[in-house]
Amino acid sequence: MHPGSGARAALRSAIISGIVTAAVFVPAIAAAQSTPTLSVTPTSVPPGGTVTVTVANGPGNATDWVGLFTTAAADTLMLDWKYLNGQKTAPATGVTTATVTFTLPLSAGTYNVRFFPNNANISTVTSATITVQQGAMTMTVTPLSVSPGGTITVSIANGPGSAGDYVGLFTTTALDAVPLDWKYLNGTRTQPIVGLMSATVTFTMPATAGAYNVRFFANNSLTRLAVSSTITVQTSTATPTITVTPTAVAPSGSVTVSVANGPGNLMDWIALYPQGAADSAYIDWRFLNGLKTVPASGLTSATVTFPMPAAAGTYTFKFFANNAFTLLAVSGPVTVGSADVTPPSVSITAPTAGATVSGTVTIAATASDNVGVAGVQFKLDGATLGAEDVAAPYSLSWNTTGAANGSHSLTAVARDAAGNTTTSSAVAVTVSNDTTPPVISAVTSTSVSSSGATITWTTNEASDSQVDYGTTTAYGSSTALNASAVTAHSALLSGLSANTIYHYRVRSRDAAGNLALSADFTFTTQTAADTTPPTVSMTGPPANATVTGTTLSPFISLSDTGLVTISGTEQVYRLTVVRTPYATAIASGATSSRCRRRSASSRPTPR
Repeated sequence: MHPGSGARAALRSAIISGIVTAAVFVPAIAAAQSTPTLSVTPTSVPPGGTVTVTVANGPGNATDWVGLFTTAAADTLMLDWKYLNGQKTAPATGVTTATVTFTLPLSAGTYNVRFFPNNANISTVTSATITVQQGAMTMTVTPLSVSPGGTITVSIANGPGSAGDYVGLFTTTALDAVPLDWKYLNGTRTQPIVGLMSATVTFTMPATAGAYNVRFFANNSLTRLAVSSTITVQTSTATPTITVTPTAVAPSGSVTVSVANGPGNLMDWIALYPQGAADSAYIDWRFLNGLKTVPASGLTSATVTFPMPAAAGTYTFKFFANNAFTLLAVSGPVTVGSADVTPPSVSITAPTAGATVSGTVTIAATASDNVGVAGVQFKLDGATLGAEDVAAPYSLSWNTTGAANGSHSLTAVARDAAGNTTTSSAVAVTVSNDTTPPVISAVTSTSVSSSGATITWTTNEASDSQVDYGTTTAYGSSTALNASAVTAHSALLSGLSANTIYHYRVRSRDAAGNLALSADFTFTTQTAADTTPPTVSMTGPPANATVTGTTLSPFISLSDTGLVTISGTEQVYRLTVVRTPYATAIASGATSSRCRRRSASSRPTPR
């Protein structure tokens, strides 16, 4: 090996690790020969794009090498390098002609490739300039919110165009090396012959709710060029299910497979397996249309018939999303062998035939089977009534108010684990529920004061009591509900405003829940009593004055509202006036005067 090769290897290793080390090497002395040529295509690429370097007329040394540089960099500051075999391990023998590829950086700018003979550190040939264009690559994902097992579409534009470019599906917290799924831009895991700059790729999302994203990588590397927005797999309110009936059949018999709450993809599918087999080891399969051709539209629920194998044993069915092995649900075991073909027996024990029922009643049944009863489903007039009861004693609480008054038919359907069923004899009953509200009469307001009133009324059947009231027909206030069942009703209204018109109506509900409302009535509260005395003072004649003849006296200053009576008084005379100004004539000779006042609603007040 050339004396400088060990140092150069150390330098290249440092550069690949992101550490630039300055070093001086002694170039090897190459034999005189023709000048090598170096060509690069293309010379303009997007960020992360790939170029192909063609070397011709090289000296043929095993350690001839080429390096990628920024155009202004020294020969010792390469971004990447390779021997002419495209690797960083020297070939056993040298070549004079070779083709090597380089992935360009993500940073826009100008670059070139340089040829170095025999581990030298001084280039002898430099390529044309390579331009990394300003980045304009885009990657979008639709939709960004999907059901478990749903499908997303990834659209890429203006990519680097390398054949090894690929996209991967990840949980948002996963490392770049740990994808849940990945594809080249042709939508497969087979690398295309020619790179694509634009593409559309689909992914089937996991069945687990959570946050995911799609990442774009350049040319079979972990050089990440783009990350999509977060994709949310919704928390399913209804988990996908798969059920099979019957669960025991004879060899080559048929079963019915029902799926529900699926994601609704076109290519959701069902497969038949020996119990415990790997997902890829299915015996038979169908899309949800029951065929092996893709349906016109996706289905979230379906019923598909499968022929079972002739070989005795235990089998299961699996429900997968969108032509992938994204498992959505697994059925219970299905046994192929000597099938149980004996149906159970069942009969209704309550209510009795011809019974009249009302309110909530209990329906009861007895059932038996040679192997075991799996459940009993009650029905009303042929329609399912409540949930299946899977354990004895078999019964159901039935609220008859949900059925119309009149005759109805009750049945019970028993099934066993093999899927055999029996329907009981029908029991006819008559539903008779009270649907008539009480009749309200004699609505009256009594004991009306300035702040309250009592409302009374009667009903033709026992019922509760309540009054709605307010200053308009919108009411707005109600008394507390009196739940006592009576026919003579009374409710007290309080906290009312004086001299105000009030609207009210009464309401009563009977034991069957039928509500009656009265018409609108009104009453007017009384005016509040005046409890504030007026004020009064004498303004003339002045104190200690001597008067002669007849004098208009006293002059009084007084305030109050309403009718006021004034009395002017002295030891001999008493005169009363009921007009303004308040005054009384006092004859000469009176030695003193005084007045007293009273309002229209109170006794006089002496002064």
